[in-house]
Amino acid sequence: MKALPNDEYLKRLLISRYLWPSMGLDLGVTAALTKDFAALSRPIAVTRHEVLEQPGNYHSGYLYWFEQALAHTYFIQDMHKKCGLNICDWREPVVDTQALLYKEERNGFIEALEDGGALRISYPSLRALMQVYPVLREVMERLAEKQEKTYKALDEYLQCDAAKRYQQFAILHANILHRLTLEVQAMHVQVAPQYFLQYNRRMGFSRISYRTY
Repeated sequence: MKALPNDEYLKRLLISRYLWPSMGLDLGVTAALTKDFAALSRPIAVTRHEVLEQPGNYHSGYLYWFEQALAHTYFIQDMHKKCGLNICDWREPVVDTQALLYKEERNGFIEALEDGGALRISYPSLRALMQVYPVLREVMERLAEKQEKTYKALDEYLQCDAAKRYQQFAILHANILHRLTLEVQAMHVQVAPQYFLQYNRRMGFSRISYRTY
C-alpha cells in the first residue's frame, strides 16, 4: 500500500457521506466525531492481491474502509490451506471487532481483491475515540453482533456438501462474481480450484463467471 494525499476535508466528506451511513450514523462533515475520526485516519492506495492484515496481537490492527475496491478475509488451516471467511461489502468497514473490543488475538488475513483507495485507522486510535464518543463504541458492539451472526451462518454453510455450497455462493455473490478470481471463489466455497471447475461445468444452468487475470 502507499499513502495518498492527506486531505482532511475530503476524508471528512467520505466519512460523513459513506462510512457513517453504513454504520447507522448520521453525522455531517462538521460533527466533532467526524473531525476527530478523519484526523486519526489515513488515506491509502491498495493493489489487487495485496495482503493488508495478518494475524497478530489485538492492539496493532486497523479498521479499513474501501471506497469501491472489493476485499476479503480468510484464515489458514493446517497444511497452509486458505479458507475464506467473508467477501467484504465495500460499503461497510472491515474490522476485527473481537480484537478491537475484547482484546482477542487477530487470527485472520485481510486481502484487497482490486486496486483502489481506502481509509484506515488504527485500533488504538479507535479505542481512544470510543472513550470520548460512546456512540462509536455502541456502533462497534452492534457490528460485533452482526459479525457473530455471520460466523454462525458460515458454520452452517460449511456443514453443507460442496455442491450446495457452490450454489449458495453463486446466489449470494451473483453481482460480483465477474470481479473475483477462480482461486478466490474456490477458497470461499472451500474446494480445490479443479473441483470448483467441475461443479461449474456440471451446473451449466447456473454457471459461475470469474475473473481470469
